[in-house]
Amino acid sequence: MQYLSEKDDIRIKAIDTSQAKNFKNFGKFNIRKVSQSITLLFKVVFLENSCYAYLNLTPVGFAFYRDMALIAIFRLKNCRINVHLHANGLERRINFFTRTLLRKTRIITINHYQQKVLLEKNLQSRVLPNALPDYFEKEGIEPEYSKSECLQLLFFSNLSKEKGIDRLVRIVEEMKRMGVPYELRICGGSLNEATELKLKKLLSKSKNVQYLGPIRDERKKIALFLESSFLLFLSNVNYEVYPLVYIEALMCGLPIISTEQVISARLEEMGCLYTLRDIPSDLSRILSNHSKKIEGKLAVRKRCRDTYKLNYNFVNYVEALIDIIFDDEKEYL
Repeated sequence: MQYLSEKDDIRIKAIDTSQAKNFKNFGKFNIRKVSQSITLLFKVVFLENSCYAYLNLTPVGFAFYRDMALIAIFRLKNCRINVHLHANGLERRINFFTRTLLRKTRIITINHYQQKVLLEKNLQSRVLPNALPDYFEKEGIEPEYSKSECLQLLFFSNLSKEKGIDRLVRIVEEMKRMGVPYELRICGGSLNEATELKLKKLLSKSKNVQYLGPIRDERKKIALFLESSFLLFLSNVNYEVYPLVYIEALMCGLPIISTEQVISARLEEMGCLYTLRDIPSDLSRILSNHSKKIEGKLAVRKRCRDTYKLNYNFVNYVEALIDIIFDDEKEYL
């Protein structure tokens, strides 16, 4: 918002569309959300006509219908509509009604796979990969990496079957079988009772595993990334569109061990990510190739940090987003 507000000729009206109280409330229907949505729709009705509208579109659950209602109102008000797609699933929602609403809407995707599947539905989009502000630049400091020889693994995600709780259990079992000394920190909330039971069982079986719960303090989060040797990202194959935790890891110079995701191959080519297809063989290979010397580990961390600075500069990202929103080309006509 601060970047837009620096433009003297732009007046900004921000409306919060978030409705879930916490991560356990995501995608759940309740009367409170209906009431909030009605209030939200009234706020949009009283906006100026012919304005530029920017909306993070949710392609699943109750929020999808709310967002389509918002787009319909924007269409009636002759607004130039931009929707940013941060999740998969819109391609499964395309029918005559949604296609009509989206026909004059500018869709912004965050990877080329999203763009490809929408093109198959005859919907055009612009690609803008995710980015995050540089914590270290903001604080005016340089990252200080841990020089500990102990293998520190970090799992930083909510816990569910889709997010890889079963793979996490298998990794702990494999580490025990390999006899590799390590520590694993798990950060994130449990999304259901079944996951909580698996987590409790995992903690009772291994003294090497520590559960820290959801981490909301930014300084504590950054410290965890700097202290770790690898980030473990274990979601189902191509489950994530463009994981922000990838970018957080690279910002902190932290290499990633990950299941296959849409963008993981690119980061693997850059030498910042190691793909985990088969846990026993791949985990053994990755750890055996991991440099035992501090100098080698620091070189990998520098490569990850440089990759962040080159590809995920937040100022460049915001400027590109502004250019897309205010580029009055054919999608608006």
